[in-house]
Amino acid sequence: MDIRCFADNLRAARSSRGLRQKDVAGALHVTPQTISKWEKGLALPDTENLLALSAMLGVSLNALFADVPVENGRAYLAVDGGGSKTVFVRFTEDGTVTDVISLGASNPNVVGDEAALSVLKHGVDLVSAHRPSFCALFAGVSGCGLASKAIAVQKGLQQAYPDVKVFVDTDVRNVLHSVRGLRRCAVVIAGTGSSVFAWNGSTLDRFGGFGYLFDCVGSGYDVGRDAVRLTLTAENRLRKDGAALASEIERAFGGRLIDDLARFYERDRTYIASFAPVVFRCAADGDENAVAIIENNAAGLARVIERARSVADCGETVLLSGGLANEPLFVAALERNLAAGTRLIRVEAPQVYGAALRVLELTDTAVDEKAFDERFFATFSDLINKEKE
Repeated sequence: MDIRCFADNLRAARSSRGLRQKDVAGALHVTPQTISKWEKGLALPDTENLLALSAMLGVSLNALFADVPVENGRAYLAVDGGGSKTVFVRFTEDGTVTDVISLGASNPNVVGDEAALSVLKHGVDLVSAHRPSFCALFAGVSGCGLASKAIAVQKGLQQAYPDVKVFVDTDVRNVLHSVRGLRRCAVVIAGTGSSVFAWNGSTLDRFGGFGYLFDCVGSGYDVGRDAVRLTLTAENRLRKDGAALASEIERAFGGRLIDDLARFYERDRTYIASFAPVVFRCAADGDENAVAIIENNAAGLARVIERARSVADCGETVLLSGGLANEPLFVAALERNLAAGTRLIRVEAPQVYGAALRVLELTDTAVDEKAFDERFFATFSDLINKEKE
């Protein structure tokens, strides 16, 4: 008996039926901790509980111990590729998530074309290692809004996996498809970098998202850079300007910035963006300089959004995603700077969920939306929580 296969199959069978560990525990008169041990491969149930599990889940004992997971329907792969990390989710057409893998950046403009393709292929290989094949994948990748980049990545993946339907596009698609039923909207990603697109129901027009050299507002990089710049200015002015925020930035840095300025040039933009949380903490404590940095970046991003809406026929709805979308101070500042009547929707679903819906759309796969969503988020959360344990 392979205890690892049993653990994976038990978790997949339970999740695909929308059951929680405590639901199974109650039916079998055991503790939820016991179910958790079975699903982690730390113990096997006795014969009586094995038979009870088989009957409750509608799965044969042979299937529970098979060396492939219990699945319902065809499998797909959704990928959300960014400038900081890349998330891979394998799921079946009933919404059951079987694998979640997180790797490093895959934005070709950040890591280079070869490195980006290497990360994407590595993730696909990891997902495929112990699972049946999937029929199609959609990779929404930051930097692939440029057609030449998307074509190159798609060609590389299609050559590596000739039996799989491969689709590659910008990660903006992941955000756009995370909210069903929108015909027109502006799509904004405010993460390590920022991007703004207008969707008119048929085409995506870019108004921001040209890289950190040219997009100077509305990203974690911009917030972090502004704080570092203020800190250096405060040092030069003997801390008469911005002293409180400067002290916290230097605390996070581990010393005076001026003593090791080369560090910023030796590392990539994600390092500078890592100082953004310090700004938000200081702003929450009332630091005026931190508040001003947030306000300036939100106002700048709002100007780009309003320009997109004035040029493109994309309506009054704005979808906001990315790390800064989880910062209430930034969201509030953005709302203050947008035109009256704007419907700002903070996309709470993980961007890879939008990639999942996109691959279903591209393959003309019809699903029960409510049942799919319930199963997707339940099984996705299960796997994320398991990784944290």
